Amino acid sequence: MSARQTLGQKIRALRKAKGLTQQQLAEPHFTKSFISQIEKDSAKPSLKSLQIMAERLGKPVSYFLEDPTPTTTPQIPEKVFHLITLAQKLEENKLPQDAHQYYQEALELVATESTHLRCRILTYIARTAAAMENYQLALDQYLRAMDGFASVCDRHSAAKAGIEAGLLYYTQGHLDKAIELLSKANDMLEPTEGDTGFWSVFAQLHLGLIHRQRQEPAKALESLQRAWETCLQYKTFVRYGQVVTEIGLLYRDEGDLDRALSFLSKAAAFYQGIDNQQEEARCQILSVDISIRLGAVEGMESQLRDALNTLQFWVYPQETYLGHLLLAEIAANHRNFTEALELMETAREFAQGPEQTLQAGVRVGKYLRLAGKTADSLTVLQGLEGDENSTQTSKQLQAELYSELADTYTALGQDETAAEYLRKSLELYRSITP
Repeated sequence: MSARQTLGQKIRALRKAKGLTQQQLAEPHFTKSFISQIEKDSAKPSLKSLQIMAERLGKPVSYFLEDPTPTTTPQIPEKVFHLITLAQKLEENKLPQDAHQYYQEALELVATESTHLRCRILTYIARTAAAMENYQLALDQYLRAMDGFASVCDRHSAAKAGIEAGLLYYTQGHLDKAIELLSKANDMLEPTEGDTGFWSVFAQLHLGLIHRQRQEPAKALESLQRAWETCLQYKTFVRYGQVVTEIGLLYRDEGDLDRALSFLSKAAAFYQGIDNQQEEARCQILSVDISIRLGAVEGMESQLRDALNTLQFWVYPQETYLGHLLLAEIAANHRNFTEALELMETAREFAQGPEQTLQAGVRVGKYLRLAGKTADSLTVLQGLEGDENSTQTSKQLQAELYSELADTYTALGQDETAAEYLRKSLELYRSITP
């Protein structure tokens, strides 16, 4: 078997095979210097950049993120080589079921003693099985490949198969197994391999996501910080934006708003640099939210509007909700209650779950009251009170609902009812105040 090619070597070989100069490959998205640095492995392209180059070079992105395909291993029997090549083309054309069948045929033709090749094909079978949503088969094949690679002392390939299996455990909700396997596989990666940075970041990022899902913020932050450091160490930036965004969100949730803003600003700048306008807009909205919490209100409205004008609402419902909520608050602070109401109604369309649904409804009721539509406000608030989903929300939100009902009944001149709701609100506030 020939030595593994680095990412830069793969790009250089394909560029030359296509008869392209570095300048021709670079235009119109990159500079010649950037392509030169990538080919020397002194720089790593983002996933978006890699997708652009892969399309120009006629290869799927996966080709650049894994070991060389059988074209670098002339010892492979001709029929096996033909089947694998055909299967890969079928994968590129989004036909995983057909590709899966050809990979299976190729595996049956490989001698038992050809462990490394058999394990490589097992990873292809696993990949197509996952694409077919046959996750148990995919998991079984990745684990078989991991054990097989380890048996021939290829720890690095074993590690990558293990990371893939760990991600499947994660997507299937087996979080303990995912943590165990991702941690083990990450430790097995060979530091000198060209793709170690990518796979290590991938493993540590998902360890962070799992710990965050399990409400283990300290462990989540530790994993994500390691992922960030690995990005910088190996100059691999395929997942950099996601890593620093997740770190920022963790700091936000823990109340460290200054650090949260710092990391979310890094993420926004990174996405701006690779022209990912959607993620940049998302990070801008998250950053504005924190800036407002820190008391920096000036200039935030224009940033929010710019971000929302870019954002695809149904792709990013959480940030769409947050952006309109913040704009509504700004409008209300300017006593423009009609605009605040319109913005809040839009936010309400994107509310996710009982918490946001109640929060949005209370704000709508409030802005109706402030706009002089007190009867309409009462109708909205009473509807929220009678909704059983409202009882599944935090005491803080329920207290806000009762407080707003008290204000609305006061505006209607029904002081006794207002006093009763105020009492309910105060009882809830006292129960959550240390």
